[in-house]
Amino acid sequence: MKIRIHGFILASLAAAVILSGCAGDHDTAEKKSFNSINLANLTWHVKTGFEECDNEGFKKNVPGVIKIDKFPILPSFLFKDYKDETQHFSAMAQFEINSDPQKLIEPAGIYLSGIGENWEIYINGHIIKRELNISENGRIYVNRTVRGLLEPINADYLQEGKNIIVVHFIGERPLPKLLSNNFTGFFHRYNYSIDLMRSLKWKNIDIFKFHVNGLLVFIGIFYIVFYLKRRSELYNLFFGLFSLLAALFFFTRTDYIFDLFRNSNITYMIEYICIINMMPLLVLLLHYYFEPETRISIRSVITLSASMLLTIFILAAPYKYHMVILRTWHILAVFMIMIVSIELVKEIRLKRRDSIGFTLAIGILIITAFWDIAGSIVAGISLRLFNIGFLISSYMLAFFMLNRFLRMQKETEELNVTLEKQRDAFYRFVPVNFLDLLGRKSLMDISLGDSTQLDMSVLFSDIRSFTALSEKMQPSENFNFINGFLNFMEPAIKKYGGFVDKYIGDAIMALFTQGEKGLPSSNGAVDAAIEMRRELEKFNSTRPQPVEIGIGINSGPLMLGTVGSENRLDTTVIGNTVNLSSRLESLTAYYKLGILISGWTKQSLEDPDRYLIREVDSVVVKGKSEPVVIYEVFNSDREEMRDFKEKTRSELLMAIVNYKNRNFREALKILKNLYRINQNDRLIGIYINRCRKFIKESPPEDWNGVVILSGK
Repeated sequence: MKIRIHGFILASLAAAVILSGCAGDHDTAEKKSFNSINLANLTWHVKTGFEECDNEGFKKNVPGVIKIDKFPILPSFLFKDYKDETQHFSAMAQFEINSDPQKLIEPAGIYLSGIGENWEIYINGHIIKRELNISENGRIYVNRTVRGLLEPINADYLQEGKNIIVVHFIGERPLPKLLSNNFTGFFHRYNYSIDLMRSLKWKNIDIFKFHVNGLLVFIGIFYIVFYLKRRSELYNLFFGLFSLLAALFFFTRTDYIFDLFRNSNITYMIEYICIINMMPLLVLLLHYYFEPETRISIRSVITLSASMLLTIFILAAPYKYHMVILRTWHILAVFMIMIVSIELVKEIRLKRRDSIGFTLAIGILIITAFWDIAGSIVAGISLRLFNIGFLISSYMLAFFMLNRFLRMQKETEELNVTLEKQRDAFYRFVPVNFLDLLGRKSLMDISLGDSTQLDMSVLFSDIRSFTALSEKMQPSENFNFINGFLNFMEPAIKKYGGFVDKYIGDAIMALFTQGEKGLPSSNGAVDAAIEMRRELEKFNSTRPQPVEIGIGINSGPLMLGTVGSENRLDTTVIGNTVNLSSRLESLTAYYKLGILISGWTKQSLEDPDRYLIREVDSVVVKGKSEPVVIYEVFNSDREEMRDFKEKTRSELLMAIVNYKNRNFREALKILKNLYRINQNDRLIGIYINRCRKFIKESPPEDWNGVVILSGK
């Protein structure tokens, strides 16, 4: 990203240089027959005042006429003793044309890079252009200072050989008298000429300036938008505003803005406001770039306030006071430069990143600004470096800020990766499903006591005789064994829409909600249990000694939420539904069965016939008073046992019915027949023992076939 942006900037600058260089190559045949006249190389004569007859020229060798060999021509520097509020000056030069102007196919024209404040131009006594805005009392009421004046010249006004150009200047006396008027006269050093119009247009197309302005506007908008996306980084806002003000400032230095406003006072007011406010924005940029967490220093606040006050004065005061305000700002700028320099030295001593680069960039800006300030105060210095210095500084600052953003982006990406890993690690402890059920988007949203009531299915699974098994293993082997086992079990739970709520040693507690296709939670829990039993066979195939598990499932209402203290939270589910599922898992060891489900789970199954289910018993588990009918799901049994249970389901059910109706002998008869077929069905053996017991000793009168279990 960084290489692309820098490459784009360099390519754009190169294109601008090429285009601006090509602009002067459009010579025509007519140009070869017309000699271009550089007015800045002519010898000029200047005097105070202007008479009607002066439009055709005036005497050179008389007192009060000053000979000028080089530009700029600023009469207020040449004649400082005039007392009137408005002063008139005349300037004259002679030039030669080596061809007949009447034979030119294209018109000639005159280009003046800077002329002001009010003026009129004559060639051979003919008016070429007039901008006089003088009231009846002789005062200027509209200042018409122009940069880049391009005006055609009627061929009839020119003659082959000697020609005379006369310019009448009108300017105001500055306030105070110690200041001079920099805008009365030809106030630029170069680029005053007479040539064919087409040639003048091509020569003075300022593509480079517009290109630079466009880039500054782009940079300004880019960083302001960047700030809107990242409000905490205020320095982006100040650099964006700084760049936009710079673009506006440089636009006021182009020829085109003078076509927008007839009154050039507006142009200069905009220019001065830009100048006054760029330095404060630079101070704020430095502060929020290097020390955003600290307060702005008192000296910075004072200078910033002074800049705001000067801006108000510029907007409110008449134009003749603007130069006084600008000179005041020049003094203030010295203090601002000192503040900036002190801050930069401090940042370098603190070894802040980018401090040396910022110092170099702002150093270039300060040096070129000082040069231009000196040039605006001292006559004769018209070479301006601030434009170039500012451009270099802006690109350097943009580079450093872009580099900082890329560093921060890289650090943010690395932090995001770390946070994602932490989040994933947290979700391995607290499943995301739990958050969804609580209506929370992240772990940060969870509070102590958050809870909700839901209808769910709870699955408990445990390894039988694990204590005896673990005693034969080292601690590390224990952990490896448990983790290996759980890695086989968890995918089966997830496959059918459940999630593991807790691992309790070798035990698993999983929760199931309604399936995606609207299937009851009980279907998912039973399918997961069957899958877990099948996965157990795969797990056992990797071990020398197989293990057995029991699974209990119950369905119904429960409370899901967080428990603990402010310093330690845990997620849990509470309710009879949870307790019974745990008891059912314990009963699998007693009955020697793989999967036991409650009557509520069986009733809630959609299409229960797709499962192999048989009734097991009616029990009252420890801590409960109501009997529960429990069932076995034997889909995952080995083929021989599965076929036996499926074929004898009805006979076993008949035996259980007889047993509950006290027909113990009839029940025993059926059970013995079943036992002769398969002696490995522990449930048949249990009922045989019960029937024999009750045949010998009848149960109490209130006996209803329900077994009360005292153990877990």
